Amino acid sequence: MSKRLIGLVLALVLLVGCVPVSAGGSMTVQEIVDQVVIPMALENDRGGTGFSRYFSYEDLAEIVRVFEENGFVLPENDVVMQFVTSGYGVPEGLVAERYCQQFFGPFGTWTDEQQGWYDDLEVRLGHAETFGSHVPGKDNMTREEAVAWALKKIREEYGEDLPLEDPDIWQITAMFIKDAPFGSDSHHEDEWSVFLTPKNLEHARYGATFVDRDPENSTQLYSAFLDPEEPFTLNQLRNIFDIVYGVKKNWPQSAWQAYHEWLQKVELNPSDYDYTDYLAFRMTGYPESKADEISREEAIRIAKKAMANERASYNSAVLTEYEGERTWLVSFLIEFPFFSSVDEDEESGDYVVSIDSVTGEVRSLRMERSYNPSFCYAPEKVYTEIQEMLPKEEDLLPLAVEAVRKKYPEAGDPLDEENYSWFSGLSGYGFIKFTARNLQHSNIEVRFKQNGKVDKVTMDPPVDGDNLFSRFYDLYGPMGKWDQTVWVQLEKDMKELEPKEILGKVIKATHYPEESSVSIKQEKARELGRETTGKNMTEVNSCVLVDAQPHPVWIIELLTEHTLSIVGIDAETGETVLSMPCRADFSPRYISFSLPEIWRKIEMEEKGPRYMAPAAIIDRVFPADEEWRGYDLGDVDVTWMDYCYMNEGTAWRMEVDGLTVRCISHREGVKSYEVEFDQEGNVIRFEEKD
Repeated sequence: MSKRLIGLVLALVLLVGCVPVSAGGSMTVQEIVDQVVIPMALENDRGGTGFSRYFSYEDLAEIVRVFEENGFVLPENDVVMQFVTSGYGVPEGLVAERYCQQFFGPFGTWTDEQQGWYDDLEVRLGHAETFGSHVPGKDNMTREEAVAWALKKIREEYGEDLPLEDPDIWQITAMFIKDAPFGSDSHHEDEWSVFLTPKNLEHARYGATFVDRDPENSTQLYSAFLDPEEPFTLNQLRNIFDIVYGVKKNWPQSAWQAYHEWLQKVELNPSDYDYTDYLAFRMTGYPESKADEISREEAIRIAKKAMANERASYNSAVLTEYEGERTWLVSFLIEFPFFSSVDEDEESGDYVVSIDSVTGEVRSLRMERSYNPSFCYAPEKVYTEIQEMLPKEEDLLPLAVEAVRKKYPEAGDPLDEENYSWFSGLSGYGFIKFTARNLQHSNIEVRFKQNGKVDKVTMDPPVDGDNLFSRFYDLYGPMGKWDQTVWVQLEKDMKELEPKEILGKVIKATHYPEESSVSIKQEKARELGRETTGKNMTEVNSCVLVDAQPHPVWIIELLTEHTLSIVGIDAETGETVLSMPCRADFSPRYISFSLPEIWRKIEMEEKGPRYMAPAAIIDRVFPADEEWRGYDLGDVDVTWMDYCYMNEGTAWRMEVDGLTVRCISHREGVKSYEVEFDQEGNVIRFEEKD
């Protein structure tokens, strides 16, 4: 998954929202979301977690059609439209989020009613509310009172004459979060965050956060401003431009001009992440278009004709200048499916058409999959020159070998193919990794700075009971590719080791028989496992033979419509003897290759009932044969429970009395439970409490 997509997904919750406004059609945005998007999402969902549930291309195209029929048309370089053009679907929540953001502004500018509607929308789509409601209650400050308090404190600190209410200078956003973690001890408070975002670089950004019940003693103030007379860091520069102008593909030409000028004043360090991109932006000029040059719109038209690919969506256009040569750079994007390898679509990647700014001649059409920002926003000469400056694999390999021999002479020759294989990743923070081919040697990684100097050399520790499993991953690949002989070997290698962690102890306590010792072989077991779901689209992630009574059992991890589950097939009779859910973000890995009676006992011995209670609640409130969503389980949220034993205050106050755990809720919508275990880790009593 590209850095672009990861950053997008993480940022959406903070940026987006919706209000019931119509653009001239018969339905408002809110009505389309309620009457079209959510029903389609619910029909589409049959389990899954968070952003892994996505609309198909056909569903997405239909939703976009409904929005456009009602007058709501996204820009062609909006991410939703780029996925439509590329022929793919998107995560369910992204559709509503992008339409709301495009037409109605930042979340913090909405009324209480609008924010309450969006909170409910996230629940109905199956997404978690990270901290709780954004609507203040009757005992809280009103939104207007919170903003007034913030402006008062900002003026006291930064200047009484600041025209903070001027909408031409600042946009004011106010967000209330009920029961949010607050302070170094992460206790929970109702919290306000008020920010004033400038509309140009001439003014500072201000912010204030405070606890609703005690603003006088809890207010924390923030400011950010680029002063040309004061030193500043690259990170400060990047943050200010992101705040004022948003994502680069939407920057006006004037923003690029300013960025280029400010970059002349900051020191660039070759060790900085994305150093080459900022060097490219500093080398490139971004002038205003002259009367004799083609317009931005004409450049885009020419570039689209040159692309001649209906799957390529317009992304950005910027006029550049380097060594007296002025060029329009028009970029396009062919997206690839969310959570998939880019290699699954040979066309996916960034494309840039370079156009002579006067004649309109197409000088080049380039494609790259590295997603380096400078590829789209710096002329080909600049980009090529910088790429040629970067160290090459053939130059760095001897340095890596020398560094390994110097620091770890006992490792032997890292180029010895009997003991090591190696590969390199030389974009961003580059590295060369020597992967051990046997357990007698350890993996070694050499990391480089972007100037080609060795940054650090690290070697994994020798094999022990706690890293043996991961070492087998290095030797044999992902667990799903292992045949039974690998598990037999794992058991043999673990025999003389003494693991300290649960995973290693589970492996050591489990016997993995030879496949030849049972009647039903792995291939047949995989077939029987798929049949247990009753669904055609069922994949087998892993299939492991473990010893059990009266017969060994094939433990099979299944993926069905993005829902994981575990089944056990008797290796002699073919009967299903085990069935339980597997929560991708919650369940420990070892449930896929050992028996419940083994790992539950070890969990009880090592962690105790406090650790085991959250999983017990999930499995009983939402059993394997019922529909559930990993980030919204009705009255129980897996994200909260995932943190219960690490930070109990997130959902419950947990009281332990021997083998009984009382989970006392202090959150609205989360019930209280009492769970009692036996010494073997089995639940012998489970009750819902008032």
